[in-house]
Amino acid sequence: MIQEIDKLPKIALCRKCRGTGKVQDQETLEEKVCDQCDGSGRVTVSAKMILDIRPYHPKSNNL
Repeated sequence: MIQEIDKLPKIALCRKCRGTGKVQDQETLEEKVCDQCDGSGRVTVSAKMILDIRPYHPKSNNL
């Protein structure tokens, strides 16, 4: 049985900047606007999953 599940969008803290909206440039060590959340500190998260559920049939062991 194949089942599709859609998770509705929700607002979450940006993991890249930890909700601050700014990240530190690794080369210059200067703070810059987070490119993942555009400086808002928040992102919209949604997901679409496809589940494939099948019965388990163990192979018979002929020893």
